[in-house]
Amino acid sequence: RRNASSRQLYDVMENMMMVTTDREQTLWSALKKAHHINGGNYIAVDDANFAPLSYKSLIGRSSILGHYLEKLTRPQENVGIMLPNAVGTVVAFFALQSIGRVTAMINFTMGASAIVSACQTAQIKTIITSRRFVDMGKLDALIATLSQSVSIIYLEGIKDQLGLSDKLTALCSPCTKHISPHSPAVVLFTSGSEGTPKGVVLSHANLMTDIGQLASRVSFNQQDTVFNCLPMFHS
Repeated sequence: RRNASSRQLYDVMENMMMVTTDREQTLWSALKKAHHINGGNYIAVDDANFAPLSYKSLIGRSSILGHYLEKLTRPQENVGIMLPNAVGTVVAFFALQSIGRVTAMINFTMGASAIVSACQTAQIKTIITSRRFVDMGKLDALIATLSQSVSIIYLEGIKDQLGLSDKLTALCSPCTKHISPHSPAVVLFTSGSEGTPKGVVLSHANLMTDIGQLASRVSFNQQDTVFNCLPMFHS
C-alpha cells in the first residue's frame, strides 16, 4: 500500500509539472524567456569545437542572421538546414525561428534523390549549409544536384557580407513577429527506407509539449549538461 501510494503521489506531481508547463509559446519566445531566467552570460550551447555561446550571444547572432535571411525568404516558408551538430546550426535554426520561417531539417545521409524528393514534398526552395561542412563531408556532388532545383546559401558567405550597419540594425530592431504557437515550427523527414521520405510537421506547441513531458520526468537544473548524441535532423 505504501508503494502504491508513493506511485500515485508521484503521478500527481508529474501531472502537475506537465499541466503547469507553458506550452502556448513559440520556440523563439521560449529562448528569450530562458535568457531572462538564466541571465545573458549563462552558457546556452556548446559543441565539439569548445566555443560555447551564452544566451546573449545566441540570441544576438540569431537576430543578425535572421535579419539577413528575412530578405531572401517569405513568412512561414519552409527553409532547409543541412548542417552538422554544431553551435552554428543552433544559430541558424533560431535565426529562422526569429523571423517566422519553418525550419526543415535536411537528413544529408539520405542521398541526393531522396533529398530532392524531400525538398519537392516540403516545397523547399532554399537550403542553408556551410562550405566547410560540404568540404569535410565530401558533399560536392550532392550540392551540385541540389543546386539544380534549390538555392544554396553558405553561412560563410553571409558572414562576409554582413557589415556593422547590418548588425546594428538587426540588434536594434526587436522581433515583433506574431506567430501562433500552433503554427508549424519544424519539418523533420523520415529516412526514406520504405519509399520516398515523408515530411513530419511539428508546431511550436508540439515541441514545447515534448519539453514539458521530459521536464516532468527529469529534474533539470543549471548544473546539468545535456549531451545530444543524435544528428539534429533526427532530434
